[in-house]
Amino acid sequence: MQINTKTKPFQIGLNILLLGAGIFLLYLAFRNQNFAEIRKAIQNSNLWMLIPVLAASIVGLVFRALRWKILLKPLGYSPSFLNAFSSLMVGYAVNYAIPRVGEISRCVALGKKEKAPATALFGTVMAERLTDLLMLGVILGLTFFVNYDSIQAFFADNIFGPIAFVIKDKFFRNEKMAAITLGALALIGYLIYYFLKKSTNSSASNATDIDKMVDETWTGLTAFAKINNWSLFVAYTLLIWAMNFLTSYLWLLSFTETASFPLAAGITIYTISTVARSVPIQGGAMGAYHYLVTAGLAIFGVGAVVGNAYAILNHGSQMVLQLSLGALCGLYLLFSKNKESEIAVVEAESQEL
Repeated sequence: MQINTKTKPFQIGLNILLLGAGIFLLYLAFRNQNFAEIRKAIQNSNLWMLIPVLAASIVGLVFRALRWKILLKPLGYSPSFLNAFSSLMVGYAVNYAIPRVGEISRCVALGKKEKAPATALFGTVMAERLTDLLMLGVILGLTFFVNYDSIQAFFADNIFGPIAFVIKDKFFRNEKMAAITLGALALIGYLIYYFLKKSTNSSASNATDIDKMVDETWTGLTAFAKINNWSLFVAYTLLIWAMNFLTSYLWLLSFTETASFPLAAGITIYTISTVARSVPIQGGAMGAYHYLVTAGLAIFGVGAVVGNAYAILNHGSQMVLQLSLGALCGLYLLFSKNKESEIAVVEAESQEL
């Protein structure tokens, strides 16, 4: 027996599991909360801050599209800004429904417009992710440097502590449970080994297809080594993260309780927000974001009511913006001409002349 992770039952089951995790985290974030008070906190905030927040978000997305174009150029592809931006936004919208599939969707969308292999384009997306992972590491390091006590307490109390408690209290609370847990882990390890061994017996044609996909993806990933304008690539990356920080920090300025936050606290909340958004749960890390950000604000003495109000405004504004842009950009890609069609039109016009 071989598990095919691409089958519909597996994908449906995985998505139901992730959705359940998001709903559970939403429950943890909003349990025992007075929704009337949360609504009042939102109404009392400076909602005009939405304008600069959305402006910063859009500018950041524009820089993402421009940075992607830099990675695509060494591969011989020069898509228009509209095609790159639209494909990017379609990917963001898809991620709200099925986490991580958006990265593939944006490559498929741009591949159709540019007549390029999606696997090669996916390699450039992986290169982007590596860049952003490096930036996240830098931000985490900066956060630990400027606010070590707060961020260390946050991770200990809300991530590592609960995980350690569950492992110790649920799986190793006595000798019997420890034996069951170790036996289950051994069985899982054997099953993984068995399925991996079975997968090596796939047909030669399948192996050839996989090798081709790996080669194309690697070609896209190695676009790093062929970037001809590193200064612009780095500048775009810094601007992307600066805009992301603004979208987080500006909402802090809209609440009386957080308007006087020092920059170090703002960086800490931004770091927690970024970590929360990376959780692969539907709805843009729905639930995980609200739970972790509210817990992060509690470090600085902000109550759950304002914390939840902040999380709702920050997460909700980004979700509405990205889904709206994703829908509009999807329509643009659907009805605009593909590159092949544009070339045919140009050739026909030249023949008439």
